[in-house]
Amino acid sequence: MAAGYRHLCRFAVGACLLANLHANAQCDPRESAETVSNVVSHELSLAPQQGRWMYIARYSENGVRIEARKIQTDDGILTWVLSRDGTPLSQAEVEQQKKHLDDLISDPSFLAANRKAMLDDNTRINTLLADLPQSVQLECPAQGAGVATIHFKPLDNTSSLSLEKRILSGMSGNLQLDLEDMRLVSANGSEQHDVSLFLGIARVSKGSSISLTRAQVAPGVWEASLISTHIRGHILFLKTIAQDREEARTEYKRVPSRLSARDAIRFLEIQGSD
Repeated sequence: MAAGYRHLCRFAVGACLLANLHANAQCDPRESAETVSNVVSHELSLAPQQGRWMYIARYSENGVRIEARKIQTDDGILTWVLSRDGTPLSQAEVEQQKKHLDDLISDPSFLAANRKAMLDDNTRINTLLADLPQSVQLECPAQGAGVATIHFKPLDNTSSLSLEKRILSGMSGNLQLDLEDMRLVSANGSEQHDVSLFLGIARVSKGSSISLTRAQVAPGVWEASLISTHIRGHILFLKTIAQDREEARTEYKRVPSRLSARDAIRFLEIQGSD
């Protein structure tokens, strides 16, 4: 069923691009929106089949370079730090980390919050993907090496009251689509104007940016390889909200689809000793 749908989408997208990429041809922006919609629909249809994964994450936290192993579980994502500023954790630090994780997963309130955080993140990503074709103005695609690049710019006269949709609708950037597998390869966008809601109580500042790069980690499975967020703004009485983070992800390994946090810790320990 999924393969048939993918072949149908490829045919529709291919026919559209062949027409649009003809010398000096001008495309109808609605055709670009249809191309993106087909890829997004395919992505969303595959989401429940992607399984659970463990991977290496590299990022900075409070000025310290962190390398960690992260694992997706029924109880949310757990993190096992491997090194700080290139120095592996000492045995004492490993034991302290294990005790900290043991304490966390023994706390029902932590597990509930962690599950909710992962669910909310997945829901937010899926919602943004589904809204994408209607939330920005898409230009004609440029194709090269099996990948189509589509530039987008802010949508005029947006009336959405959702802060996330307003942020998306005010961005300019690019989408890269793998037309063979009908998958999103990368997306990047930067805010072209300050976005505010409720008389300025919530604001995201011009220049804020988000980017995502993905890679195929197994047949039919695409996961994030680089995530970058640089968000500036304020919410509620000028309380600052700033997210500056770049996280590279590599070495994806499949883990059991039904994996509790308790089992995941033992799994992380074994992997960590390799």
